[in-house]
Amino acid sequence: MLGKKYRRFAKFCVLEKYLAKGWLNLGRTEYSGRDRLWAGNRLADVYARCAFPEAKALDLQKPFVDVSGGGGASLERILDARAEYGAAMRSVYRDYWPAVRKICIEDEELIIQNPEEKQKLKALFSFNTKVDLCRGLDELIDFYRDWDKGRG
Repeated sequence: MLGKKYRRFAKFCVLEKYLAKGWLNLGRTEYSGRDRLWAGNRLADVYARCAFPEAKALDLQKPFVDVSGGGGASLERILDARAEYGAAMRSVYRDYWPAVRKICIEDEELIIQNPEEKQKLKALFSFNTKVDLCRGLDELIDFYRDWDKGRG
C-alpha cells in the first residue's frame, strides 16, 4: 500500500470526485470546474514540494555524503515552494481556507461527526462547504494567474 504522501496519485482525489459530481461548478461563472481542479492540484503540488515533514537541519559536525543521486530537492527549491505556498494561503479568505486545506491538501472530505444532527442540516453544511471550497479555489485561480505573470 502506498503511503499517505503518494495516496493522491494512486486513486481519485476528493477534488476529482467533486468534479465528476459537478460540485466544482458552484463558484463564479467565469471559472469552470476544471479550472478549480487545476488550482487545487497546483496547491497540493506546491505543498508537497515544501517538504514540511522531511526538511531537517544538517549536522555540520558529521561528514556529509550525498547519496541522493541528485534527486533530492535543493534548499532553494524548498524555500521557493514555501514562499509560494504561504502567498497562496494568504490569498484565500480565511473562512474558505479550512475547506480548501482539508480537501486539496489533506485529500479528505469535510463531514459532520455528530450523528444526532438532522439530515437537512448535514446537507446544508455539505453544500455550504462545497461553496466555500469553490470560492476559495476561485481566489487561488486569481492568485496563480497573478503569480505566474509576475514570474514570467
